[in-house]
Amino acid sequence: GDDAAAEDPGRTLLGEDQTGWLLDALSRSSEEGVRWRVVGQQVVVSPILLGRFGFNPDAWDGYRANRRQIFDHLIRESIDDVVFLTGDVHSSWVFEVPHDDGTPNCALEFVCPAISSPPFGKARVIEGDTLAAIARTDHLAFFDLEHNGYGVVELTPDAARAEYVFSASVERRSAESVGGATFEAAAGTHRVVRID
Repeated sequence: GDDAAAEDPGRTLLGEDQTGWLLDALSRSSEEGVRWRVVGQQVVVSPILLGRFGFNPDAWDGYRANRRQIFDHLIRESIDDVVFLTGDVHSSWVFEVPHDDGTPNCALEFVCPAISSPPFGKARVIEGDTLAAIARTDHLAFFDLEHNGYGVVELTPDAARAEYVFSASVERRSAESVGGATFEAAAGTHRVVRID
Protein backbone atom coordinates (compact mmCIF):
# COMPACT_ATOMS: atom_id res chain seq x y z
CA GLY A 1 0.00 0.00 0.00
CA ASP A 2 3.01 2.33 -0.24
CA ASP A 3 2.16 4.84 -3.00
CA ALA A 4 5.60 6.47 -2.88
CA ALA A 5 7.29 3.13 -3.52
CA ALA A 6 4.86 2.34 -6.34
CA GLU A 7 5.81 5.65 -8.02
CA ASP A 8 9.58 5.12 -7.60
CA PRO A 9 11.24 5.11 -11.08
CA GLY A 10 13.82 2.68 -9.74
CA ARG A 11 11.12 0.08 -9.15
CA THR A 12 10.57 -1.72 -12.46
CA LEU A 13 8.64 -4.79 -13.43
CA LEU A 14 10.58 -5.37 -16.64
CA GLY A 15 13.98 -3.85 -15.98
CA GLU A 16 15.74 -1.45 -18.35
CA ASP A 17 16.79 -3.95 -21.03
CA GLN A 18 13.42 -5.68 -21.34
CA THR A 19 11.52 -2.37 -21.30
CA GLY A 20 13.74 -1.11 -24.14
CA TRP A 21 13.16 -4.32 -26.08
CA LEU A 22 9.38 -4.00 -25.68
CA LEU A 23 9.28 -0.33 -26.72
CA ASP A 24 11.44 -1.06 -29.78
CA ALA A 25 9.22 -4.00 -30.78
CA LEU A 26 6.07 -1.89 -30.44
CA SER A 27 7.58 0.89 -32.59
CA ARG A 28 8.91 -1.51 -35.20
CA SER A 29 5.56 -3.28 -35.59
CA SER A 30 3.80 0.07 -36.02
CA GLU A 31 6.33 1.25 -38.60
CA GLU A 32 5.90 -2.01 -40.52
CA GLY A 33 2.13 -1.49 -40.71
CA VAL A 34 1.17 -4.41 -38.48
CA ARG A 35 -2.48 -3.93 -37.46
CA TRP A 36 -2.45 -5.37 -33.92
CA ARG A 37 0.24 -5.49 -31.28
CA VAL A 38 -0.45 -8.25 -28.72
CA VAL A 39 1.46 -8.15 -25.45
CA GLY A 40 1.15 -11.40 -23.53
CA GLN A 41 2.06 -10.72 -19.91
CA GLN A 42 1.36 -12.00 -16.47
CA VAL A 43 -0.21 -9.29 -14.27
CA VAL A 44 -2.95 -6.67 -14.74
CA VAL A 45 -1.58 -3.55 -16.47
CA SER A 46 -4.68 -1.36 -16.03
CA PRO A 47 -4.92 0.80 -12.91
CA ILE A 48 -7.47 -0.49 -10.43
CA LEU A 49 -8.31 0.30 -6.80
CA LEU A 50 -9.39 -2.44 -4.43
CA GLY A 51 -11.29 -0.64 -1.69
CA ARG A 52 -9.62 -0.87 1.72
CA PHE A 53 -6.77 -2.83 0.14
CA GLY A 54 -5.80 0.24 -1.93
CA PHE A 55 -3.95 -1.32 -4.86
CA ASN A 56 -2.20 -4.53 -5.78
CA PRO A 57 1.56 -3.88 -5.46
CA ASP A 58 2.28 -7.16 -7.26
CA ALA A 59 0.57 -5.94 -10.47
CA TRP A 60 1.58 -2.98 -12.68
CA ASP A 61 -0.07 -0.68 -10.09
CA GLY A 62 3.03 -1.37 -7.98
CA TYR A 63 5.37 -0.27 -10.81
CA ARG A 64 3.72 2.92 -12.04
CA ALA A 65 6.77 4.71 -13.46
CA ASN A 66 7.65 1.67 -15.58
CA ARG A 67 4.03 1.42 -16.77
CA ARG A 68 4.03 5.16 -17.56
CA GLN A 69 7.13 4.65 -19.73
CA ILE A 70 5.20 2.20 -21.88
CA PHE A 71 2.02 4.27 -22.06
CA ASP A 72 3.99 7.46 -22.82
CA HIS A 73 5.73 5.63 -25.65
CA LEU A 74 2.42 4.47 -27.14
CA ILE A 75 1.04 8.01 -27.14
CA ARG A 76 4.24 9.79 -28.21
CA GLU A 77 4.78 7.38 -31.13
CA SER A 78 1.04 7.23 -32.04
CA ILE A 79 1.03 3.45 -31.69
CA ASP A 80 -2.54 2.18 -31.92
CA ASP A 81 -4.21 -1.20 -31.61
CA VAL A 82 -2.32 -2.59 -28.62
CA VAL A 83 -3.92 -5.50 -26.78
CA PHE A 84 -2.60 -6.74 -23.44
CA LEU A 85 -3.46 -10.38 -22.75
CA THR A 86 -3.22 -11.10 -19.05
CA GLY A 87 -3.71 -13.89 -16.53
CA ASP A 88 -2.68 -14.23 -12.88
CA VAL A 89 -5.80 -13.01 -11.04
CA HIS A 90 -7.95 -16.11 -11.70
CA SER A 91 -10.85 -14.03 -12.97
CA SER A 92 -12.20 -12.30 -16.09
CA TRP A 93 -11.75 -8.58 -16.80
CA VAL A 94 -12.04 -6.28 -19.83
CA PHE A 95 -10.35 -2.86 -19.67
CA GLU A 96 -10.09 0.15 -21.94
CA VAL A 97 -6.59 0.94 -20.69
CA PRO A 98 -6.19 4.61 -19.68
CA HIS A 99 -2.97 6.55 -19.47
CA ASP A 100 -2.12 7.63 -15.93
CA ASP A 101 -2.31 11.33 -16.85
CA GLY A 102 -5.98 11.16 -17.82
CA THR A 103 -5.45 11.31 -21.60
CA PRO A 104 -7.62 9.04 -23.76
CA ASN A 105 -7.28 5.29 -23.63
CA CYS A 106 -4.08 3.94 -25.14
CA ALA A 107 -4.74 0.17 -25.30
CA LEU A 108 -7.11 -2.69 -24.52
CA GLU A 109 -6.67 -5.39 -21.90
CA PHE A 110 -8.35 -8.78 -21.77
CA VAL A 111 -7.71 -10.69 -18.54
CA CYS A 112 -8.52 -14.39 -18.79
CA PRO A 113 -9.84 -16.54 -15.95
CA ALA A 114 -8.11 -19.59 -14.51
CA ILE A 115 -9.04 -22.94 -15.99
CA SER A 116 -8.46 -24.85 -12.74
CA SER A 117 -7.25 -22.58 -9.89
CA PRO A 118 -9.86 -21.22 -7.47
CA PRO A 119 -11.48 -18.05 -8.84
CA PHE A 120 -10.54 -14.71 -7.26
CA GLY A 121 -14.10 -14.16 -6.08
CA LYS A 122 -14.01 -17.26 -3.91
CA ALA A 123 -11.26 -15.73 -1.76
CA ARG A 124 -12.42 -14.41 1.60
CA VAL A 125 -10.84 -11.01 0.95
CA ILE A 126 -13.52 -10.12 -1.59
CA GLU A 127 -16.05 -8.09 0.35
CA GLY A 128 -18.58 -5.36 -0.31
CA ASP A 129 -16.19 -2.39 -0.31
CA THR A 130 -13.76 -4.18 -2.63
CA LEU A 131 -16.51 -5.07 -5.08
CA ALA A 132 -17.90 -1.54 -4.91
CA ALA A 133 -14.46 -0.06 -5.62
CA ILE A 134 -13.94 -2.39 -8.57
CA ALA A 135 -17.40 -1.57 -9.96
CA ARG A 136 -16.58 2.19 -9.82
CA THR A 137 -13.57 1.75 -12.12
CA ASP A 138 -14.46 3.90 -15.14
CA HIS A 139 -12.23 2.09 -17.62
CA LEU A 140 -13.47 -1.38 -16.62
CA ALA A 141 -16.01 -2.73 -19.11
CA PHE A 142 -16.56 -6.15 -17.54
CA PHE A 143 -15.48 -8.35 -14.67
CA ASP A 144 -16.45 -11.78 -13.41
CA LEU A 145 -14.75 -13.02 -10.26
CA GLU A 146 -16.68 -16.25 -9.76
CA HIS A 147 -16.05 -18.54 -12.74
CA ASN A 148 -13.28 -20.74 -14.05
CA GLY A 149 -12.80 -20.87 -17.79
CA TYR A 150 -10.75 -19.39 -20.59
CA GLY A 151 -10.76 -16.68 -23.24
CA VAL A 152 -10.69 -16.85 -27.02
CA VAL A 153 -9.28 -13.79 -28.79
CA GLU A 154 -9.77 -13.23 -32.52
CA LEU A 155 -7.99 -10.45 -34.39
CA THR A 156 -9.02 -9.29 -37.85
CA PRO A 157 -7.95 -6.21 -39.82
CA ASP A 158 -11.11 -4.49 -38.58
CA ALA A 159 -11.51 -5.54 -34.95
CA ALA A 160 -10.29 -7.37 -31.87
CA ARG A 161 -12.81 -9.75 -30.36
CA ALA A 162 -12.60 -11.51 -26.99
CA GLU A 163 -14.99 -14.27 -25.97
CA TYR A 164 -15.06 -15.53 -22.40
CA VAL A 165 -16.05 -19.16 -21.89
CA PHE A 166 -16.91 -20.35 -18.39
CA SER A 167 -16.52 -23.97 -17.33
CA ALA A 168 -18.35 -26.03 -14.75
CA SER A 169 -16.93 -26.36 -11.25
CA VAL A 170 -13.45 -27.86 -11.15
CA GLU A 171 -14.55 -29.90 -8.17
CA ARG A 172 -15.92 -32.58 -10.51
CA ARG A 173 -14.94 -33.89 -13.94
CA SER A 174 -17.03 -32.21 -16.63
CA ALA A 175 -16.84 -31.00 -20.21
CA GLU A 176 -19.62 -28.45 -19.64
CA SER A 177 -19.06 -24.83 -20.62
CA VAL A 178 -21.15 -21.75 -21.22
CA GLY A 179 -20.52 -18.48 -23.02
CA GLY A 180 -19.73 -15.80 -20.48
CA ALA A 181 -19.45 -12.56 -22.45
CA THR A 182 -18.09 -11.36 -25.79
CA PHE A 183 -16.52 -7.98 -26.50
CA GLU A 184 -15.33 -6.34 -29.68
CA ALA A 185 -13.18 -3.27 -30.31
CA ALA A 186 -12.94 -1.66 -33.73
CA ALA A 187 -9.38 -1.05 -34.88
CA GLY A 188 -8.08 2.38 -33.89
CA THR A 189 -10.63 3.00 -31.14
CA HIS A 190 -9.45 1.43 -27.85
CA ARG A 191 -13.15 1.11 -27.06
CA VAL A 192 -14.98 -2.16 -26.44
CA VAL A 193 -18.61 -3.01 -27.12
CA ARG A 194 -20.33 -6.02 -25.60
CA ILE A 195 -21.81 -7.99 -28.45
CA ASP A 196 -23.19 -11.22 -26.93
